[in-house]
Amino acid sequence: MDRKQKTVMLARQLGTIRPRDVEAEGIPREYLYRLCTSGHLVRIGRGLYALPDALRSEAITLAEVAKL
Repeated sequence: MDRKQKTVMLARQLGTIRPRDVEAEGIPREYLYRLCTSGHLVRIGRGLYALPDALRSEAITLAEVAKL
């Protein structure tokens, strides 16, 4: 599994991911930027990334705030 697939899989599992989440998996944080520019991820806040088709709800927003 390449780094792109691993990062997307992590985003599916966690909902929102942070640079420290991908670094814990041995993936450089630069991959988050690359995946955003290619459209595979979206930046939803400072240091928070999610899949473009992720459902936006109040619960997810509260989870994002809690991660900060």
